[in-house]
Amino acid sequence: MRTFKNTRLFFLTAGLIIMTLALVACAGKNGEKAPNIINIPKEKQGAGDIWLEPLEQTVSVGSGFTNTVHINSGNQNVAAFGIKVFYDNKIVAVETAKGNSGVIEGADGFVQVVNPNLKNVLTIGGFDVGGKGPGSDLNFMTIHWKAIKAGSVDMIIQIMNLVDNVYASVGKPTGYAAKVIVN
Repeated sequence: MRTFKNTRLFFLTAGLIIMTLALVACAGKNGEKAPNIINIPKEKQGAGDIWLEPLEQTVSVGSGFTNTVHINSGNQNVAAFGIKVFYDNKIVAVETAKGNSGVIEGADGFVQVVNPNLKNVLTIGGFDVGGKGPGSDLNFMTIHWKAIKAGSVDMIIQIMNLVDNVYASVGKPTGYAAKVIVN
């Protein structure tokens, strides 16, 4: 029985690694169109939701700022995820010199692969065999940005996958948006 468990764990881990790497490598194309904006107050969010905090912020041209990515995993652990964060690269840029290409894992999260090289899209993925959570407000990661031009930009999260350690979907995965105003 122990051999079956170890074999199953090995294949699950290998599958999650391959899925995450493929996800980021084939993350999309330059200039990909952002999904529709969904912005719901935090108290109405459910299992599977991913959102950015703060929901709205104002920053100055030339300044650095961050968004924290939060996940509601309900009563499940998060073992693998892949997300895209859509933004306007004429107004803000990812500060790739910080963390893992601009992304630092949070107290409740993990990040393995980041692709900041697509126009207007930041792709992030990761896996953890045991998973993290469960919880209604996991502090999963922080994204570092730099304001480069005055304007307003919606940071929109699109979820490509969000699964637990038996590859079951975590809740009903839904991504939300945040707004950044650059003066």
